[in-house]
This record gives sequence, structure tokens and C-alpha cells, in this order.
Amino acid sequence: MNITVNDISSVDKEIILTATREELAPAFDKAYKKFSKQVNLPGFRAGKAPMDLIKKRYGRDIELDEVRNYVLDVYNDKILEEYKPVGESEFKEINWENNELKAVILLGVEPTFELTDLATIEIDRMIHDVNEDDVNKEIDYLLENEGTWNVVEQAATEESLIVADVFGKDHDGNLVEGDVDPDQEFNLREPKNADYKPFLLGKVAGDEVDAEIKHGDHSHYYRLAIKAVKALTKPALSEELIEKFSNGQYKNEEEYRAFLKSRVQEYYDNTAETMIKNELSEALVNAHSFDVPATLQTMLIKRYVEELRQRYNIKEQLDFNAYRSMYADKAVKDAKWWFITQKLSKKFGNDIELNEADVDAFLEKQSAQMGYPVDIIKNAYASNPGELENLRLQIREEKVYDKALEIVKINDLSKDAYQEKHNPKSE
Repeated sequence: MNITVNDISSVDKEIILTATREELAPAFDKAYKKFSKQVNLPGFRAGKAPMDLIKKRYGRDIELDEVRNYVLDVYNDKILEEYKPVGESEFKEINWENNELKAVILLGVEPTFELTDLATIEIDRMIHDVNEDDVNKEIDYLLENEGTWNVVEQAATEESLIVADVFGKDHDGNLVEGDVDPDQEFNLREPKNADYKPFLLGKVAGDEVDAEIKHGDHSHYYRLAIKAVKALTKPALSEELIEKFSNGQYKNEEEYRAFLKSRVQEYYDNTAETMIKNELSEALVNAHSFDVPATLQTMLIKRYVEELRQRYNIKEQLDFNAYRSMYADKAVKDAKWWFITQKLSKKFGNDIELNEADVDAFLEKQSAQMGYPVDIIKNAYASNPGELENLRLQIREEKVYDKALEIVKINDLSKDAYQEKHNPKSE
């Protein structure tokens, strides 16, 4: 047996394993003897068929099975121990021809890099104390959902809903026969109708307007026949609506507003926490330059595709290659973050050791978010060891985040300042 290692990159290796028939002979002999005792051939008693006949009829399949087993044994006994592959190794080739075995295995190894000084990392944190304007906006949103759209005799504004028949047109401006979608609604307040808004603003019932809607590198052409302009009528906040909005918890407006203020504050706090963690991981990923094994990237992309299939309840298998480019950047970033967190875990050591108090606090938080008693959640994890281990990994990652955030430089920004910096409006 001979093992040759070719470095494809700093983290990708090609393992070439070769062996001769003489080296595989003991495994072949053992497999032939086992098979001969099980096979029934016409004209021979069970287990008494001549070995030459067995080899002639079944030799190729028996030897191929043993060759695969041999390659797997070498991989598990020698390659795993020496290289400690990350991701899913790819058995690119297992070839048994002319009494020679050649197997090609692609594997990835953990990258070598040094952690950057966390004190040099600078990130932003959004700070927002909810005020009465925020509460009013939330109430206004809830009241809008209870409102009704009524026809008005006025020109359309950015607050209007337009009802129109939509006729398809060809590139020469001619109406396409039979291509009509009647009674289409365009709520001009919704982002999805932004392309139609310039053509509909200021129009009244009875108007017709031709619209060119750009889609990527081409355009679609329509004629919009305006049938109605509608305005939203919102109800006043009442005890009945307060009771409905709070699931029967409140009827008094002052108490409900206080409750709503706490909920909106909780939303902003949770959002800020998520954003600063995303900023931290992105900053650390950008601060470290190292290669990610191709086999690990492939494994992660396959996982993303499977999660996509399950999320949308897609029955058939999705074409992996069709999604490879879509998820390539995400796979690299997620893999780099995982390697970085492993380094951080070693660096922080005892500071992030888990204890029962950590687990209990995390479960209490989940209980509050999900609305289930904490004992039910505990029992669910206790009955599934795999999920319990994932829980511990998740808590450890949270502790890595928390410890790192104690070290990096954080700039506290107001909500408006944060949004202006990170989501600037296009001119």
C-alpha cells in the first residue's frame, strides 16, 4: 500500500491510495470463503460450489466490495488520525483495474491562523429608548389592519390603493389579445408596488396610463385602466380593540400603552443584540484572512439547500449545483466564523465554561419567547440528547459573543444615526 499526499491549497489535500492484488489478497480470500458458504448455485449443494465458478460469476462484485471496504478502513485507521479532516471528505475515485487499486480522496484540514487583537476591532451598537411616538406608530399600525378601504373621488396619493385592469402590451406598444388581469390592487404604500407608483400617482378613476416596468435587463409593458381610487379609514382606539390587540389582557388605554411600550422596547433591544452580534462576526471574519476547505464549503451548501427544501416543504430533491453560487459566500463566512469561534473558545478558556445556571437562564429565556413552561422545554431537550448537545453549543457560542463584546471597541449610536450609517438612503 502506498499513500501519496498532494497539497491543492493550504487547507485542501488530495490523498492518492494505491495497493496491489497481493496486498488485498487476504481480504479477498476471506470474502470468497464467506460468500461460498452462503451462495446456492444450481447443481451444487449449499456451500459446495467450486471456488473457480464463484470467482467467475461473482468475483468482480466481491472484489469491488472488498476494495471499497479496504479504502474505508485505511481512511478511518490512518488518514482520519493523521489529518483530522473537517467537512465531508470526497471519495472522488475508487478504481480497481488490472490488479491495481487506485483511490483518490479529497479532504480539508483546519486552517492555521493567529487571532487578531480583539481590542483593535471596532463595531457599532444601536441604542434606542422607546418613546410615545414609537407607541403611537405601533398603535397606528394595528389600527390600519382593522381599517377599511373606501372608494374616494380624488386623485391618487402615496397613501392610496388603486384598483385597475392590467393589459399586457408587446414591445411595439400594441395590446396583446387576451392578456388582461382584471381588478388588480396596487397599495401605493407597499414597497412591492414602487415600480408602479410613478405611473399611478395623481390618477383618478377612468384614467388609463401606459407603464414600462423594468425587470433586470429587460422591461414589461402594460396599460393600466384605473377603475377606483381608495383611501384607508381607520377606526378609533376603543376598549374593544384594546382587548382584541392584547388578547383580553387589557381594556384600559393607559395600561395597554405601558404594556405596548415594554413590548416595543423588548423588540428594539433584541434587534440591537442581533445586529451587534452580526457586526461582530462580520468584523472578525473580515479581520482574518485564511482559506476554507472546499469540502467544508460543499457540506455547508448542501445543508443550506436541504434546509431550504424543508422550510418550503419541497418534496423533490433540489439541484445542488443550481444553488452553489447562491450560497458560496455564506458558506465561506459561516465556516470562517466557526474556525474563529473555536480559537476564541480556547483563548477564553474558563471564562466561558458552561454550568447549570447558564443552561437554566437560556431555557428561561426560551420559555418567555415561546410561551411554554420551562419544565416542558427542559423535558423536550432531556429526551433528545442530540438537541441537548446543540443547546450547549449554542449557549457556548453566546458566551463567546458576550466575552468578545467585552473586549472590542463599541460605538453606541442612536437609532437614526445607526440607520443613517448602515442603511443610508439613496439620493
